[in-house]
Amino acid sequence: MRVRFASLAALAASVVCAVGLASATALPRDGKIVADCAGFTVTFYGSNFDPTGPGSTATVGYNITLTTAAGTFPYTGSATMNYGDSVDPLWSTSPTRPSKALTVPWGRDVCGQNTIVSGGADPDGMYFNGGRVGAFAFNWNLRYPNYADNTGVVAAVTTSPLTCICPPPSVAEICRTPGFWGTHAGTEKGGSKNITQAVLDAARGISVCGQPVYQTIVNSRTSALEAMCVSPKGDQKLQLARQLAAAALNCVMSGGGAACAGISVESTFTTCNSVCSGTSTAMSIGDCISAIDCFNNGGSVLDNGACGMGTCNGDGTTACENDDSCAHMSTPGSPASCIPTASNCHDRALVNSDLGLNFEPPGPAGSSSSCNSAHKNKCTIFGAGGC
Repeated sequence: MRVRFASLAALAASVVCAVGLASATALPRDGKIVADCAGFTVTFYGSNFDPTGPGSTATVGYNITLTTAAGTFPYTGSATMNYGDSVDPLWSTSPTRPSKALTVPWGRDVCGQNTIVSGGADPDGMYFNGGRVGAFAFNWNLRYPNYADNTGVVAAVTTSPLTCICPPPSVAEICRTPGFWGTHAGTEKGGSKNITQAVLDAARGISVCGQPVYQTIVNSRTSALEAMCVSPKGDQKLQLARQLAAAALNCVMSGGGAACAGISVESTFTTCNSVCSGTSTAMSIGDCISAIDCFNNGGSVLDNGACGMGTCNGDGTTACENDDSCAHMSTPGSPASCIPTASNCHDRALVNSDLGLNFEPPGPAGSSSSCNSAHKNKCTIFGAGGC
């Protein structure tokens, strides 16, 4: 996000400057700062340089501090304004009112951090021809070099937030099917882990079709088992809930949280979750089931609605769902086949170090019996069956 300001009253960063002038009649008139996530540009303006014309100069200094989650970083510097410097078009009078712009990069990555740019009074000021000039800030309270009291430093300091919103980093997505999550939600066998519960805990629960899901107990409407261990040919709404629950768990493992933020399926997940809860008709339930199921299996929905799982070996570029998708490329003695995409999310390790989750190796299925029980009972996450 770029933060730009046109006047002193709206600066994103405050700057404390000390100015030394060739003549007591020369004064800084104004200044502004343009700050963004790359750095800042501070522009100074001068007025009434030595009436004799060319040769007038003024030394301009700045003192800016960048404060981020990583620490505090000061930026100080100076430049000389000359009679012949550029004239800002905003000034309508004499060309002896030059402007000098200094562009300074932060020199560090501030993307994604909540940052604050702030200024501080410079207790030492700057010197020109041996005479001290007081520092100044927003109110531009100057001390003339020939004043008896020429040691004043403006104390007013303003801090303002500079928030850097940057594209999320690329994510190595992780995915598993509802069948995996439904059968790895307990510890029925030796060496098994309740992986599903650990992921639910890391996400502080998930929301599926408007229903909260946060545990793995059979016969409870808030159970992931009741969300995913359902008949594969049953109610379409239950089928969609099954796929959405698995997708949410996949998104948590991929670093996108239960809402799939920044994950490739984010838009589809959001839409289909709303379709399931009855607050959207943007897609049909059937299309949603197909699209979310495709993600959970490591594919991507193609323009023709099929789930792309790889490319045909006939040309190496045509997307395919299975070998049948490539059959038209077959020749006698050389059948075409669908080559799975390398490093599919379904093949990636179940590890998210940021969340402290590591399920490698995942161990044996530890909730097959519980999943079977959930499949047979009448309880659903929608409260059917009296659960």
